[in-house]
Amino acid sequence: MSSASKRPPLDAKLIDRLFDRLQGLYGSLWLDRWRTGETMELPGGVKADKGMLLAKAQWAVELSGFADKDGQHRIGRAIEACRHRQLPPTLPEFLDLCRQAPGAMPPLLKAPHPGAEARKRNMSGVQDLIRRMTSAA
Repeated sequence: MSSASKRPPLDAKLIDRLFDRLQGLYGSLWLDRWRTGETMELPGGVKADKGMLLAKAQWAVELSGFADKDGQHRIGRAIEACRHRQLPPTLPEFLDLCRQAPGAMPPLLKAPHPGAEARKRNMSGVQDLIRRMTSAA
């Protein structure tokens, strides 16, 4: 996965799906990262944003090492990791997410488990609150 230039680019349909998924997660934040406002006409008369086309082409080249089944699973895990990010990833950031081992994805926050002393204080506070609420009624 180190010399992307020696491999054929990732399939355009996979790149389109990837960009669609990331657009779904980030909306205009994703699109605005690549869009230039300059349109190009593609074969068949279809017009597309030049910046978006160039970004997709570069991502296809850089992600070429992830064309096999394992690589596609890694891309899927990277997309899942993006669900926990506020901002869309740059290409280098997305490559880093793809390269992470499955267990290396950022963990979700765990619920805090207070120590015995803190639990005792919390319970005492709750009991005081209940007493005040029942005596006021």
